[in-house]
Amino acid sequence: MKTRIVGLALLLLLGCSTALHADPIAITSGQFSITNSLTGAGPMMLSSDRFNIGMFVLSSASPSGFCFTCIPGQNIDFSLRAGDFGGGAGAIDGVSYTGLEIGGHLDFQTTAITLPSVIPVGTVFDYDLPFHLSGLFVAIRRDREIMNVPVIGQGRLALSLRGIIPDQNGMSTFVARDRSVFTFGSTPTPTPEPTTLLMMTAGVALTARRFRTRERDL
Repeated sequence: MKTRIVGLALLLLLGCSTALHADPIAITSGQFSITNSLTGAGPMMLSSDRFNIGMFVLSSASPSGFCFTCIPGQNIDFSLRAGDFGGGAGAIDGVSYTGLEIGGHLDFQTTAITLPSVIPVGTVFDYDLPFHLSGLFVAIRRDREIMNVPVIGQGRLALSLRGIIPDQNGMSTFVARDRSVFTFGSTPTPTPEPTTLLMMTAGVALTARRFRTRERDL
């Protein structure tokens, strides 16, 4: 009787797990370039074992710790969220597409840095910062959703800041120089899918119960 109850409970648990999200897709390579302004638009390429898509980011949002005209000695975080995409094209699950509508959101989390306390005018400071990506990638064509998956990734952010002529208060500041580039590198290993974890747990539990029952019979 107890075995039946345990079995029914596990079946119900597995049934409910279908509503949980699948494993995130690991981005293995690609770039996201931001031109002129650290919050401006730029091209993006995302590649994984399931898709290879090129798109254009129309705008991006940054957290409160971000600065464009940065003050000497300021602690800043260049993390941002990309969520306003233009059209895209590429291959998804081995099928080529054009005229894709790209949606979702992509969060780039970087390491915070502290700027130098002295900024000579014209001096350029180059940074190479690690970043982690997490978000949701959605691709639609002709009102048909082709892909809707969580994504993860990691890589390096390369950016340059330069000192500019002091303002009317005599304060020297930094501005972004040229472009900033997020380049994907090695990716984190996706965590096991919830359904897979539940099935593994169920198998271990049933095996352990069977051994206990056998020991009592002996």
